[in-house]
Amino acid sequence: MVKTVWSLSKGFTTFELKVIAVISMITDHVGCILFPEVTMLRIIGRMAFPIYSFLLVEGFYNTHSKRKYINRMILFACISEIPFDMAVYNKPFYPGSQNVFFTLAIALVTLTIMNEAKDTLTECVVGFMGLFAATCIRCDYSYYGIFMIYFFYFFRMKKVRCTFWQIYMNGIAIGGMQWAAALAMVPINMYNGRQGTKRYKWLFYAIYPVHLIVLQLIHTIIK
Repeated sequence: MVKTVWSLSKGFTTFELKVIAVISMITDHVGCILFPEVTMLRIIGRMAFPIYSFLLVEGFYNTHSKRKYINRMILFACISEIPFDMAVYNKPFYPGSQNVFFTLAIALVTLTIMNEAKDTLTECVVGFMGLFAATCIRCDYSYYGIFMIYFFYFFRMKKVRCTFWQIYMNGIAIGGMQWAAALAMVPINMYNGRQGTKRYKWLFYAIYPVHLIVLQLIHTIIK
């Protein structure tokens, strides 16, 4: 079992948290693409990103190769961009917004460099560079998403503080229906430190672009 402050004798494994995140994400995109008038679908979908952010940080600490982890994120960011643009903006290329894999990739690169920093100043400079990069390329969740990942990184051993800052970021700093993202801290705080099955590792990467393609096809047929 992974040694972590989040560990419980019972609770959710990494695999189970991924399943919750996937269900939330697909629900969100069904609402965004097919039923934009159904607000509840978008509210349910708010839980996905915080869970993915948490899992990114846990993966960062437990991966055998940070380089391969980063490469996977960048690969699927590139693979997912056209499906994302088509599904959300109905265009094969839309420079005004990039898919969430870019957000995760920027954060992962930033965390890797920050983790190797020799002093606090360097760590802060690199951290701000991550926020700046996310803003410049207009990736999903922008710098707010990077901040959320930073909170999981810096407060990994401080569950109460991490929960507070996630509630603040989603409920106050962002606001609107994003308040519902704070509910993700319930399953996150039930993480038991166990990985669960590894059989569907690549499926959890591939499901993002694949489900966007499917939803776009459905949208084209029914609209």
